[in-house]
Amino acid sequence: MKNCIVLNDTSYTLGHIGCCLVMEAIQLLCKKNELNILCTIKNPESESDIYDSFLKKTDCIIVNGEGTLHHDRPAAISIFKLLFKAKKYGVDVVLINTIWQENELLSPHLNIFTKIFVRESNSSEAVGSNYNCSIVPDLSLYTDMEKYVGITSKTNVPQGVAVFDSVTPKVSSFIYKNYSKREGHDMFVFNKLKFFYQSIGESKFKRFFDGTHELTTHDFRTLVNSRYIISGRFHGVCLSLLVKVPCVAFTSNTYKVEGILNDIFGQDVARNLLVNSDDFSVNDLNSSIEFVKKNRVYMLGRMAEYGADAISKIDEMFLYIKNA
Repeated sequence: MKNCIVLNDTSYTLGHIGCCLVMEAIQLLCKKNELNILCTIKNPESESDIYDSFLKKTDCIIVNGEGTLHHDRPAAISIFKLLFKAKKYGVDVVLINTIWQENELLSPHLNIFTKIFVRESNSSEAVGSNYNCSIVPDLSLYTDMEKYVGITSKTNVPQGVAVFDSVTPKVSSFIYKNYSKREGHDMFVFNKLKFFYQSIGESKFKRFFDGTHELTTHDFRTLVNSRYIISGRFHGVCLSLLVKVPCVAFTSNTYKVEGILNDIFGQDVARNLLVNSDDFSVNDLNSSIEFVKKNRVYMLGRMAEYGADAISKIDEMFLYIKNA
């Protein structure tokens, strides 16, 4: 059995169901592949002593990149500071499940990884051909939805529309004001409600009187019976794949959303599903919604293929880590 440290445990992220699903998948896949997790590191700065105490005992460090490794963010730099220590001990370091975008300071140090697994093609292009890099879709797609929604919970005729918030406050505000209160629309946020309302300039106490919800696994039954999803989140797109419901999506703070949609549908289709977070209107979003309605069958077919391929590639990735 191989001992490992999981670096960048994002399950602590308040209210973020996508991050929780990712970490559940990592735990499951490590157990399945006889990878013994010595510890998971949530905060590289405050938990460096814990990391150091296990470093000499570990065979491998698994870095869960998620949405952290872009634009030389302080959090990304903190992760690399711990990785430099690992290389002194000759420990293998594998980067999985990651964005990679505009890291001028960190890019020269990509050779610290024995293998890199990015989530979408844009990140693969950014890493470049000089490194051992493969594309493996987001780990949240390994989630067994039957555990949460059952086998027969999908209605014959999909009902309603699920609406998600965004990391961009102006997008969240737009979605909230224009779509959350429409008949048949349910809005869910990937954050604590009080922080969501504060981010869009509303009173945090509004959470006691409004119909907006913090997204949990209990809401997956609502998602699976939706006609379509409006998402301001990357993991909102992933959830649409899991519940087999088409979505339209706003761009995010990186190119991860357009990256995954391009990989699923190709650029010609993806551009009809994307709404530019820097310049948008109700007409832009409604146009994308009409495209989904007209192309639903095609979209569901491509989504099913992508989801099945994701499971296979994720299994292969952890088999590589086991045998490396």
